[in-house]
Formats: sequence, C-alpha cells, structure tokens
Amino acid sequence: GCSSSASRTQNIQITKNAKYLLPILKMMQRSFARYYSLFPIIFLNLFPLLIRLANGQVLPGGLQTLSGYDVEDGTDPVCWLGKSNKIGNNVGHVLLEETPWSNELVKGFVLMGGLQLLSTCPEGNTLEGFYPKEFTEDGEIMRTGRYYDYKVKGSITMDSLNGENIVSDEGPMIAVQIILCSTSHVSFCTPFIHEQANARLAAQNATVPTTIGDSHGGSHIHSPTVFIEMDGNKKGPQEFEVNVPTKVNFPGNFFAVAGIQLFTSSPSTNENVPKYKFIQTDGESSMQAHYKYDIANALPKRVINYEKPPTILGVSKAFEVLSWCLICIAVCAIMFLLWQTTRHFDNQILRLSQGPFLIIFLLSSITASINTFLYNPKK
Repeated sequence: GCSSSASRTQNIQITKNAKYLLPILKMMQRSFARYYSLFPIIFLNLFPLLIRLANGQVLPGGLQTLSGYDVEDGTDPVCWLGKSNKIGNNVGHVLLEETPWSNELVKGFVLMGGLQLLSTCPEGNTLEGFYPKEFTEDGEIMRTGRYYDYKVKGSITMDSLNGENIVSDEGPMIAVQIILCSTSHVSFCTPFIHEQANARLAAQNATVPTTIGDSHGGSHIHSPTVFIEMDGNKKGPQEFEVNVPTKVNFPGNFFAVAGIQLFTSSPSTNENVPKYKFIQTDGESSMQAHYKYDIANALPKRVINYEKPPTILGVSKAFEVLSWCLICIAVCAIMFLLWQTTRHFDNQILRLSQGPFLIIFLLSSITASINTFLYNPKK
C-alpha cells in the first residue's frame, strides 16, 4: 500500500512538471522542424555562392559575367578561353575530350576539354560593334540583299592573355565577324551559334550549301570573316578598327553581335621556329597554338530589323489607255449636262435652282476631269 501511494505521488509530480515542460518541448519541436529544412538550402546554395563571390562572379543568372552583355544593362564584352594539348604531348594520350575546332585561323586546332567563360575579359581587351551609318545617321530601313558596313573596333593586350604571342596559320592574325541571330530561334547570341547549328544539322543529315547572307540552320547569319594583322610579339595594347561588310537575304528581327577570335602560343623550345607560326610537321601539328580566345559584344541597340526592298510595280500600257478613255467619257458626260443647262437656261426650273451657279459648277468639273491625266501613274 505504501509503494502504490508513493508511485501515485510520483506520477502526480511528473504530471505537474510535464504541464510546464510540454509547451517548451512543443516550441522546440516547431523551431527544429522550421529551421531543419533550411540546412540543405544553406549547404547547397550559400557555400557555392560564397565560392562564386570569392572568384569574382556574380549572383546566378545569365552567363555569370560581371558586366558583359549577358547581364542587365551590361555593355562590356564577354570572353571565352579554350586550350589545346600542351606542346609535345600526343593528342591521343590525353584523357580530356577532344573537339576538332573548325576555324579559319588555325586549321588543325583541337580543343581539349571545354570552353571556360571568364567572369570579365582580361584587362586591356575590349570590343565594340556599331550599326551601319545608313541606319544610325540616315535613318534608313535595313534592306535584305544589300551589303552594309558594320564598324568593329577594340584592343588586344597580350600582357593580360595566356600565352606569349598571337598566332595563326598565316602569321599574327585575328578574325572579326558580325553575327546576326534570329530572335525567333535563338534565346541568346554567342560566337558559338555557328558551331551549334552545324553540329545540329550534321546530326540530322540536313546540311545544305549556303551563300553569303543565307540563314545557317534557320538560326543565324554571319558575315564573311575579316582578318586583321597584329604585332605578334607586342606586349602593350594594340587597337584595331575595321568595317565588316554584312548581307542578309531574308527579312526578320536579329540580335546583332560583333565577335573576334584569336589564338596565342605557349613558349616554344625550338628557336628555329617563328613564334607567330602554327607549324605542321609530318601531318601532325606541334600545337604551338595553345590558347583560343573568343570575344563578343552586343551592338548598342541589340535588335535590328531587316525588311525586303519595296516592290515598285510598273503601269501597263493597257491600263494607261483605259484611264484616258474613262477621262474622255467623264468629260463628255459633263459637257452634255453643260449643253443642256445652257439650252434650257430660261426655264423656270433652272432659274429656281440657281442656273448660273450650276453652269460654274459644271465648268469646274470639266476642268478637273481633264486635269486628272496629271495623276496618271507611270510606275
């Protein structure tokens, strides 16, 4: 009996304590349940964000550049960096993915791995594109089937680029192009839209020959490549300015981008090989062109509209004769009315209906009808 009484007293005491502890436990449970769901978010989002900020990148969105044309109000160029295998390495022994990169500067260039998007372009490397003066100054509507000169200017500074010299198959050259991406097919225009379209068409076995101004894969049009010779060994900034003739063969709205491509070399151990030359030996490249830079910037207005030239139709001889006949018939009808009016001028009805005014009206009608030949169209 004593043990059961003590047990009841203990249960009562526990119940009293639970009365005060239960709200605290429930509050702790709610807080844990609320904030527990935040831990994955913190670990999965906050830490990568801090890493991106530490690397000089911006918040997620666009292409992750700081002030390139991919971000809101961005006006700076966007730069990409690619690499080949190192000099002397056998391409077949490299584990990175190999991508033969078709271009007009270094024919045998093989991209190893992927392209790296830089948060900002290397210091001293700038690029600007401008619409033709017929559009900006004269206010003309851009017409299809006609060449327009787009001005591209910028600067290249080897001091801030990887590699020692600017190289190509023909010496220290860079390639300049204007790229017009169709706004109905392309969400964002980059210098690689041409490679993407070619890969898609090749996969579909749908490649067709095109001429200058034609659409490539329905997505874009690019100008012929303009080459600019640079000083391959100069370390300071090298400025350039060139007009790029561009033609569009079909109407539409286009996102306009100016782009340049250049290759730089790694140090060469062969003193007899010019540093500015990409050397081919026994069918294999020495891979002196080690780095590949692509720089692009949107034109100020971003989107430009091309329309077909106005169609001017000629007037046939038959229609011209018909118009003369109609004029003669109209004049004859009015002259008949004038004759009848003057013949019955003394009639009481004409006096009541202001006969003199009616005569003046008919004479004016005859004059106007005869002069309608002045409106006879010639074209």
